[in-house]
Amino acid sequence: TSAFGQLIPGLFGTIGEVGSSANDEDLSKLLEQAMVLVCDKFHLVLPVAPQVIELCVKIAAHKKLSRPNSRMALNIIVQVASRGRSNIKNLSIIRDRVIPVAFSFLKMLEFDAEEWASRGSTDFEEEDFRVGMETIDYLSCCLGEAFFPGLWQLLPHAFTSKEWVER
Repeated sequence: TSAFGQLIPGLFGTIGEVGSSANDEDLSKLLEQAMVLVCDKFHLVLPVAPQVIELCVKIAAHKKLSRPNSRMALNIIVQVASRGRSNIKNLSIIRDRVIPVAFSFLKMLEFDAEEWASRGSTDFEEEDFRVGMETIDYLSCCLGEAFFPGLWQLLPHAFTSKEWVER
């Protein structure tokens, strides 16, 4: 296992290179494997958890990548946070980068304010919004009070925005 563990930084480096090239098809396969690794062999990922989070937040924020890959990247961050909570609790990247990216997913709505208001919670199917909400929810549960300073920074702008999706 230790020899395999030495390959982990290279694996995530490859994911970063594929993500930078905006190759969605190959990236999807690599992110699926990364998720399996994080879920099944987290002890191998733990030493590089901050780098994995950095990589995944870059993928989630990348505008040229497909939305499913961006959502998968956020899901990987949630899995890393839930498994390595004490090791990543005070990472500034969570506060400074992950929370704003997850918050931005809440604004990815494909309908107007009237349609939003008329929809019931049972017929709500906006995948990006759901992933953003789940990411914020899971990170707040995993990280506790360490999570909230990052969120509080975003709220003043959201409350005063003229755009309805930001409020």
